[in-house]
Amino acid sequence: MKITDVRSHPLQTPLAQPFAFSQGWVNKRSATLVEIVTDTGITGWGEAFNQGLEPPQISAAAIEYALKPLILGADPLATEVLWRHMYHQTRDYGRKGSVIAAISAVDIALWDIAGKHYGVPIAKLLGGFFRNKVAAYATGFYRISGQGEASRLGEEAIAHYEAGFRAMKVKLGYGLDDDLAVMREIKRALGAREVTLMQVNPHVWGSGVAQAASLQLIAALPVTHHAVFPTQPILEYDTSSHPFRRDLISPAVVQRDGSVDIPLGPGLGIEINREVLERYRA
Repeated sequence: MKITDVRSHPLQTPLAQPFAFSQGWVNKRSATLVEIVTDTGITGWGEAFNQGLEPPQISAAAIEYALKPLILGADPLATEVLWRHMYHQTRDYGRKGSVIAAISAVDIALWDIAGKHYGVPIAKLLGGFFRNKVAAYATGFYRISGQGEASRLGEEAIAHYEAGFRAMKVKLGYGLDDDLAVMREIKRALGAREVTLMQVNPHVWGSGVAQAASLQLIAALPVTHHAVFPTQPILEYDTSSHPFRRDLISPAVVQRDGSVDIPLGPGLGIEINREVLERYRA
């Protein structure tokens, strides 16, 4: 099996209601997908992380002009060999940021191909399933005006709790006084309700492709310590506005009662909706 083509798909759309986090305002939602085609007809999909303020064309250019020439004609099952080849050939100008994100997108697509080739989910290739369901934590609490939104954010905490979430990630960075006011209001709003403290977990703020990749990794992660009731990893579940995240893949990543089922199909376990791909092409 050989790689015959590498296609980048930068996606972007404006938001009807912009929102902010500590680094700036998010006016658009973006994603950079990569599609790797093989001579056997198997296609793999991956995603490059786009920070909230980053144009998707940056990582798309890295894929098109820096990485594609390095892997065309190669065996897609040689995931470790290709990762190191891409990294070492770009490390003088890409040890972090968009180039690493582009390498990650290609790597995810290669693992997707491998899973489809062997007919198993990626988690099985990584060593097996420690779990087939993962708790989700709500990422939200973005600002729509700036400081002084503690009351609204307290109401948002209640909404997340009622939607089934038992863990939440609160966005801070608006000055110590404002941050304290927000946390006090959230604590007051939740009252005696049981919530989980904000653990170290795989970060995912992209489209459904990135969510699916994160789920496969989480499925294969062991618990960090042996205990009768061990602490399990949890999934970052972005609750902010994203016009094409859910419609881009099938099945969509949906939380129910605070948990998400891990896809059991080959590779990432998802299919791409090409109509959505074309509709939001940057």
